[in-house]
Amino acid sequence: MTKIETIQDRDKRLFAITEGIHIKNPDALRGTKFEKTTAVMASLIDRMGFLKTGILDMAETDNLYSVNVLFRAFLEHILKVNALFLKAVNELSDTFAEKYLQLQIVEAFKYLKAYKAAGLEIGEDPKTVLDQWFPMAKSLSNTDVGKLEDPFRYRELIRTINGLINTHGPNFLDKIIPNYSELSGFVHGGPTAEQVLAQFYETSTRQDELLRIADLTVSMFYSAERWLLILASTVCSEFKPVCDALDYAIRSEEVGRSGAPCS
Repeated sequence: MTKIETIQDRDKRLFAITEGIHIKNPDALRGTKFEKTTAVMASLIDRMGFLKTGILDMAETDNLYSVNVLFRAFLEHILKVNALFLKAVNELSDTFAEKYLQLQIVEAFKYLKAYKAAGLEIGEDPKTVLDQWFPMAKSLSNTDVGKLEDPFRYRELIRTINGLINTHGPNFLDKIIPNYSELSGFVHGGPTAEQVLAQFYETSTRQDELLRIADLTVSMFYSAERWLLILASTVCSEFKPVCDALDYAIRSEEVGRSGAPCS
């Protein structure tokens, strides 16, 4: 078994525990104080699953460029999931998830402005059309619409998470921050991407980097699944056994990979 197959095998073992759980989650928590948070988290995790599959597939074919593009997108998703989880746990409400859902207004406004900028006819001013689509937008200025996005920008998500985890030691952000900015060149076609790829010209170093990203992706994905299960378990006991099983499996994997005996 190759090293990438070992990571894929670990992914399959953990997937067998959580399969479909994020799909069942929103229905089970409808009417609870975390209804919107769990629905948003489940949606993001579902999309992260596609990115994870893509990363593992591209790693298997030695395609480091595509892996980095997908990994950058993956990191954006997991930052949002972690912030949503921590805000819900600390505030015991869906408030932050409701703010996330308002990003629909921002995205629609950007689309309308881009449509007009392209010289395509939309009949009215973009803001007027937006107000027709979203009643809430009527009370917002163009500036107000833009500000809806502020809590979900990269730096603000980092600030939110750091403020809520209240730890002085290493945390999962230490694995994200060094990668996030560097990988922007891959997503936006910047010159930095070429410099990064040059570091992995040798097959052995490139393979090591592909394995590092693939392994980190799998670990982060199931951490996200675990956050969703922890939150769901606080209001719906049926998720507790799955949460416990995943938690045990993750800890066992970590202990086993460290070489220490698993208790």
